[in-house]
Amino acid sequence: MALRRLGKAPTFDELFRNCRSSAVHLEMRDGYMKSDPVFIDWHAGRRIDPAERWPEWHELVPEATGRGVAVRRARIVSEPVSEYIRFEYEVTEGLNISAGEKFRWLSRRHATGKNAGLTARGLARQADWHESKCSRFESGSRRP
Repeated sequence: MALRRLGKAPTFDELFRNCRSSAVHLEMRDGYMKSDPVFIDWHAGRRIDPAERWPEWHELVPEATGRGVAVRRARIVSEPVSEYIRFEYEVTEGLNISAGEKFRWLSRRHATGKNAGLTARGLARQADWHESKCSRFESGSRRP
């Protein structure tokens, strides 16, 4: 898909549906949209069925993996984990993995700091990604 000059930017769905070999998502925050109704329901103790809550993801990812696209996600998390990360952990199997994503968790202490020595190559190896898919950051001094 050619990018349009000075026109409307392609949507996420358009980009994802035109992906040819791999789609990579790196998450590094300990919390996202705490106002998300699904997070609020989970926090209130309601049962969450990811396939029911996010049916579009269960259509989009299998469509991509069915045509040979590797869909990968890694989450770098602090310890102890935040409440939001606990929520993500509980929905990951039913949302990300069941949809067809290859998924990895990485402790922040193994990803940052002078003793970690994690380079883009090291992150790629731990996340099972090609290193060109990782932004360069070493010792936590650069953000992807």
